[in-house]
Amino acid sequence: MNKILQFFNLDEKINWRVEILAGLTVAMTMIPESLSFAILAGFPPLSGLYA
Repeated sequence: MNKILQFFNLDEKINWRVEILAGLTVAMTMIPESLSFAILAGFPPLSGLYA
C-alpha cells in the first residue's frame, strides 16, 4: 500500500492558477464538442453535456 501512496506526491505545492486555467481550457473545448456530437447523433444538445 505504501508503494501506491508514494506515487502521489502530496507534499508538492499546487499552482492553483495553472490548474484553474487548464480546467477552463478543457471545458471550453469539450462543451461545444459534446453539444455537436449530440446534435449529429440526433439527440437533444443537453444530453451531450450529460454524457
